Formats: sequence, C-alpha cells, structure tokens
Amino acid sequence: MEFEQIYNIYFKSVYRYIRKLSGDEHIAEEITSETFLKAMKSIGDFRGECDMRVWLCQIAKNTYYSYLKKSHRTASVDETELQNIVDPNAFIKIVGVVCLVFVVILSAILLYIGISYPVTKDSISLSTKTEGDYAYILLEAEAGKSLSFDSKTEDILNDNNEVCGQRITLYNLQYHNNFSKNAGSMSWGYPLNAENQYIEVIVELEDDTLQISSAK
Repeated sequence: MEFEQIYNIYFKSVYRYIRKLSGDEHIAEEITSETFLKAMKSIGDFRGECDMRVWLCQIAKNTYYSYLKKSHRTASVDETELQNIVDPNAFIKIVGVVCLVFVVILSAILLYIGISYPVTKDSISLSTKTEGDYAYILLEAEAGKSLSFDSKTEDILNDNNEVCGQRITLYNLQYHNNFSKNAGSMSWGYPLNAENQYIEVIVELEDDTLQISSAK
C-alpha cells in the first residue's frame, strides 16, 4: 500500500484519537501531522503484527507524550483509547460476518432437510384402526422424517366385473429430514357399513413390498 493511501485512510482516525486525548484541535492537527512524518520514515519497521491504525495511534500517543514533556504539561491518557478507535469499516465488517454466519447456518439447514433417502421397510409401518363408524389404513414414518412419493389409484373388480374397491399403490418413496418430534403419518378412511367396498394399499420399496387391505 502506498503511503499516500495510508495517509488518506487513517488520517481522520489518528486525528480523532489525539483530539480526544488533548481536547485541542490545533494540538491534534500538529501531533497528527508529526505522526505521519514519523510513520513515513519508519514504515519499513511495520511488520503487520497489529492493525495499521493501532500502530499509527501508538506513534501518535508517544508523540503526544513528548509534546507534553517539552511543554511541561501533564495529561491523563487512557490506554484503552487505542482499542476504542472507531473503524469506519467496522459496521460493514460486522454485517459481513453476521451475513456469513447466517449463510452457513442456512446452508446447513437446507443440506439437512434437502437430502433425500430411499425408504426401507424398517422406517415406515402400515396398520389399521377404527374410530366410530370409520376404519382407517395408516402409513406412519419415523419422527423427524417427511415422506415424498408417487402414487396411482385403480379400481378393484370382482368376478362380475363390478367395482368392489380401490387399490392405492405408492412408489418412488423417499424421506427427508425435518425438525418435527412427531411421527409423520397419512391415512385412508372408509365407512364400516359399506358393503362390498374396501381399500387396499400397496407400498413398493426398494427392499420389499408392503401390503394391507380393509377386506375381511
């Protein structure tokens, strides 16, 4: 970085620092000018072990001390001021870090819920239950899993070629992670008093085929 750039970037920070220490604009201007003269002569000694702004303000502080000794004056200098110098880009840097953290967290969440896995017979179950005048076929998945699948529905015909029920076939089953603590489920219901009508559910998996029917 050219010294002219260093001067343009850090002049205001050094000036504000000395202005706050001395409480005098003229002294601040004088000390700041002398600081950059010293810095220009010793720039080769700067190894980047600290922030450039802190290095310049350290020179300014020592220059101010020397000024006070020559003037036979005393002043209370707070050493923590070097750490409290306002960086004009500090807010932008903080926002950048916050945005980066947000992107990382969001990416991790999307990765967690976005990856799909094939469903196996150990990760789902088929069962029946009765509530009032209706019976249900239940398909349940593990807690923290959501299912996606393709399906087709076709009529079931009896020996007289009459419709006596419906066959529902599920295939291409995949599950995704989610953050729910409850088991995912879906159901198919039918009235108990329906004669010659039943539902059959077939689940085609990579490792097996599950089948359940409401027929007696």
